[in-house]
Amino acid sequence: MKKLVIFLISLVAVAASSAFAQQNIVISPQSIVVNPLPEFSVEVYVDKDTSGNSSPSYNIGDPITISTKVSADAYVYLFNVRSSGEIVQILPNQYDPQGQNNFVRAGETKTFPPSGARYRFNVDGPTGLDKVIAVASKTALDVAQLASFQNDPNFASSNMGEQAFARTLSIIVTPLPQASWVTDTVMFYVVNNTPPPPPVYGTVSVTSNPSGAAVYIDNNFRGYTPISFGENTGSHSIKLDLNGYQSYQQSINVQGGATVQVNATLSPVVRTGTVNFNSSPAGADVYVNGNYVGRTPTGPISYNAGTYSASYRLSGYQDGSVSFNVSANSNQTVNVNLVPNRPPQGTVSFDSNPRGASVYVNNNLVGTTPVSATYDAGTYQARFSYPGYADAVVSFSVSGGSSQTVSSSLTAAQGTLIVRANINDARIFVNGVDYGTMSTGVGRIRELPAGTHQLTVVAEGYNTLVQDIVITAGQTNDLRVTLTRR
Repeated sequence: MKKLVIFLISLVAVAASSAFAQQNIVISPQSIVVNPLPEFSVEVYVDKDTSGNSSPSYNIGDPITISTKVSADAYVYLFNVRSSGEIVQILPNQYDPQGQNNFVRAGETKTFPPSGARYRFNVDGPTGLDKVIAVASKTALDVAQLASFQNDPNFASSNMGEQAFARTLSIIVTPLPQASWVTDTVMFYVVNNTPPPPPVYGTVSVTSNPSGAAVYIDNNFRGYTPISFGENTGSHSIKLDLNGYQSYQQSINVQGGATVQVNATLSPVVRTGTVNFNSSPAGADVYVNGNYVGRTPTGPISYNAGTYSASYRLSGYQDGSVSFNVSANSNQTVNVNLVPNRPPQGTVSFDSNPRGASVYVNNNLVGTTPVSATYDAGTYQARFSYPGYADAVVSFSVSGGSSQTVSSSLTAAQGTLIVRANINDARIFVNGVDYGTMSTGVGRIRELPAGTHQLTVVAEGYNTLVQDIVITAGQTNDLRVTLTRR
């Protein structure tokens, strides 16, 4: 769309974003309906300025030709909006075959009057600023509300005036998909052998980094960067909005026929939150992304929204680290429980003969042999315990990084049994083993395994005595028995 198309008033509420889901329509000071987001273009120009970028002058009675072309296949409608408020529909018309067919192929140029036509256009009064508005649509439009053939069977017209024309056209295009229609305009002055009046419009060209920012002039939406558009002369306030960036504002002075360049570098919106760093125990030095920030508790520290890593360092404790996220307007505490440094350690393997003995280190059960465990450097005492055997105690030392075996051969636990009977010549059996005759009524058995045994005493003419006895390791167990006659 040419830079002379002037954006002025948005008919739909527009959010400050680089992409819009709803239909957006803008009306220019010349009452031209504009689509800020079309996918193709239409051009219209007059013979005195084929670029379509200036406003040439025509004297009353001068011949004039009007041309249009599109970048994609479309139905094209041309309207001459006169300074008097009269609207004349140039395309389609009923005067000749070329004017009756308003479907224009991509890249095709249609000129009115066409070459060889039996008619011509001459500029008529009154003097003032006239314009030709081109509307291109992917689908045919019903424009009967804009102009009718009531007054002229060849060229439809109306006297609704340019403001009513713009309002009616906006109603016609509003239901269409955003990308399916586009407009353009060309302006020319009608004079009567006098110089044209000074231009009342200038051009504003706006770019931004990044692009896609919504542009507002005096709080009225214009379109999206990069964009060039016409504007009334005088002082104006320009604002650019882009999601995620701070609004850009600037005052400009538009002069007739001149171009004002606005090149805006947008600054990202800085969103911050606060973080309190704490540790248990307190007093740790804190580093965030490798930068020292203070000693715990630090109090609130401000950070931009994002992801960070904090490291905690305190003498006598292992370093601690934690990742944390900061969001806009957040306030959080990042806390770490520090672990004390461990002394050097070594590995100890425990074994015994016989195996299966319970191992206690400093009276804490480790397991049954063979078994391994890790210990801090230092001195320890291991006790091996196995049923029927005397406990064995072994002292050992551990140094950092060492690996050793602590073992013990256990000695069977034994005791002594003395049996005193009320008769002589009784025989003694322990667990069925014959230990001989007590000739004097006393029998002594040494080195009996500690534990429970079965004692049997037999004598001729007496009842056999059978009972359980308990042998205590390292002790003499003195037992008196009485046999009864049969």
